Amino acid sequence: MGGGIVGFSDTKAYKKRDRKPPMFVIEKTLEIKAPAAVVWEVITDVDKYPEWNPFQVEFRTTFKPGDPIDMRVKLLARPQPQREFVKEY
Repeated sequence: MGGGIVGFSDTKAYKKRDRKPPMFVIEKTLEIKAPAAVVWEVITDVDKYPEWNPFQVEFRTTFKPGDPIDMRVKLLARPQPQREFVKEY
């Protein structure tokens, strides 16, 4: 699997100020010694995210390229909204 995720967080604060949220690209490639189907199964099993991703509070997506990944993440004192997009897989 290759590709990347484009994301931004705290969109409500920017909408209140009538500005666009900051955009950034996070792109990381690594070799995983497992079949792509197994990796994809783990990534798309959102019910098990708390087992390996303690920052994820809520998560909604179709996992289709171009569709949003809407989530709430706890990086600081309280959960904050974050939206990312699957660029490709």
